[in-house]
Amino acid sequence: MSLQQKSNDVDQSMSSNNDSLRIGGSKGHDEEVIRGNLLRLYEGYKWRMLPNCTGRYTCRSHAEASTQPPLGLLQKIGITSVDICSNTEDGMVFAFTETKSAAATTASGVTSSLLQYCFGDIPGKDPIIVVPLDDCNRVGLITYIKTAAEGVEKEEKKGMEAERYYVHTLNATSGFRRKLEAMGGKVTDNSITFA
Repeated sequence: MSLQQKSNDVDQSMSSNNDSLRIGGSKGHDEEVIRGNLLRLYEGYKWRMLPNCTGRYTCRSHAEASTQPPLGLLQKIGITSVDICSNTEDGMVFAFTETKSAAATTASGVTSSLLQYCFGDIPGKDPIIVVPLDDCNRVGLITYIKTAAEGVEKEEKKGMEAERYYVHTLNATSGFRRKLEAMGGKVTDNSITFA
């Protein structure tokens, strides 16, 4: 099936079958196929391409998503475990949705094998929360933690409670590691760290 989506901030051509979706191919984005958790996340909320930032999309479902921390956002659409990576015949990483054995319980009591990395001390950057959606750290959600009081003069902030909100970015294979490394992170199949 072939779909066309056009609006003021979205202009992309995609083709889809039930278990994969071809995205990108315009606005400086490489065309790539998404599957598994990344596809579920893409279909669960509205996303907009970040121009000239291949493989990265920002969430347009602001009213619904900006108050949700990453694990809550994912849990809401049924993502509670990572995809298991394997290689395909063309050498590309291909993800299948399966439950990974190591599990943790989220604050709401749901069992999850998703790992959440929190980084609050990246020079010149907002605090971020990173949630890989596969077990080899190739795709995932990068969430920026913002406060409503940002941009307000220092004197005006006194006594003002800063309201936290989240800016979620969906990151396909071409964007996830590249963005984290551009921010000074080191990403391997087993870990994500910042010096």
